[in-house]
Amino acid sequence: YAAPGQMQYLAANKGRFGDILLGINVDGAGCKGHRTALSFYNCPDSFADAARQAMRRDGGFMEGEPWYQSDHGMFLMQGVPAVAATSENLMELCSEITHTPKDIPALVDTAALARLARLLRDLIAALPPS
Repeated sequence: YAAPGQMQYLAANKGRFGDILLGINVDGAGCKGHRTALSFYNCPDSFADAARQAMRRDGGFMEGEPWYQSDHGMFLMQGVPAVAATSENLMELCSEITHTPKDIPALVDTAALARLARLLRDLIAALPPS
């Protein structure tokens, strides 16, 4: 497994991870017929609680199980708080669909992605300044 983009990002930001307030990874989010699952890593309780409240108000979200096999891992290894957003059927996507001929645009719920974008916008706006 190679992650050249991550390696380039790490090299370009060496010594600057203390300036990053939150890493956000959107990976596999927006699968039609499935809720968006968010999971929280190293996040202050106040931030995670506010996110959970916002997720409950919408109904299209759920708190997902922790998973570490994606781009948010590089933030975790640097001690940076992170949020990962995916679809609730992440394991099915990874094992049967992602990067296969079945991985087609017709599977994407653009309205769900728009709701996720608004939620992330609001959460970012609520972050305390560093």
